[in-house]
Amino acid sequence: ESKNMITLFDELLNQPLDACGSPPGHPICRPRRNSMNRRTGWRLKKQVEAYFRGLGARRGRYLIIIDALDEAEFNLKNQLLDLIASQFKELPPWIAVLITSRKEDVIEKKLKGDSVKDFVNTIVLDEDTYKNECERDVETYAHHLSSLFSDQPDVYKVLRDDKSIKLIKEKAQGSFLYLHYFKTKLSSWLGRRKDSKKFSFEQLKDLLPPGGIGGFYKEQLKRYFGEKGLDVNKATRNVIEAIICSRMPPLVTDLVYLSQVEKAEIEKILEKISGLLPSRDDNRVYIFHKSFSDWLTGNGYDRSKDDSGFKIVLGSATQLHCRFA
Repeated sequence: ESKNMITLFDELLNQPLDACGSPPGHPICRPRRNSMNRRTGWRLKKQVEAYFRGLGARRGRYLIIIDALDEAEFNLKNQLLDLIASQFKELPPWIAVLITSRKEDVIEKKLKGDSVKDFVNTIVLDEDTYKNECERDVETYAHHLSSLFSDQPDVYKVLRDDKSIKLIKEKAQGSFLYLHYFKTKLSSWLGRRKDSKKFSFEQLKDLLPPGGIGGFYKEQLKRYFGEKGLDVNKATRNVIEAIICSRMPPLVTDLVYLSQVEKAEIEKILEKISGLLPSRDDNRVYIFHKSFSDWLTGNGYDRSKDDSGFKIVLGSATQLHCRFA
């Protein structure tokens, strides 16, 4: 909302032109960056539309990839999903679209309706059915991970070992976000280690928390709040429950009302957990990744063995905190 839309439109139009270039006999006369106004912008838009129609005829098919469609929701609306359902049927045949998303009811309903059934082919990547493929992908990434540390022989040797790759696969439980966190944690550890300390398989085990991505979230909450997690005090639980249960990213001023906690105390809590619940320029508090709220609330995760400090029971929490539309 804070962006200059003309500047943004200018940049979006220039990106594909930079990537593809002008096909022979179809030159594009585009303005300098940051020099557009509304009139030149719309004139260029029409020119670019004609350009891509010609491009399709000259250069075969193109693939548009839209990753994590479920994360495009804002304020209970997913405008990208609405656009796909209503307008993507107008795309020319030389453009194909690959969309990934979590299996959520509103998305399934929109992409299986009568208006899209003729041009959307839905494939459900069931975890059990595609378990072997997922494990192979994780193994491929684990091999790639070792190459990132090829300048450190002791690390490279441990990560390349079959025993290490097997352990990483077991701990990750198919989650690439877990692997991303592990890479970040390993880089941080290597940046702090003393020159004399060699990396070992035992050290690798210490850096890999159990339980997939949930294990990382639990480790983070312990680091922020100690062994009691959200139960460290009533204010902490109230504030985090209010954020997780809100139907849109709340303002800090909203949280004062929703959590019944003083603003100064809320800011202290948010500062501690900013890695998972960051505040952005619009002064709203966001959830870093949807899997964090899903893990806390047990949506798709088995939380039966966790104590209360690391989970949120949606029924009572929603009644307490979701009090605005």
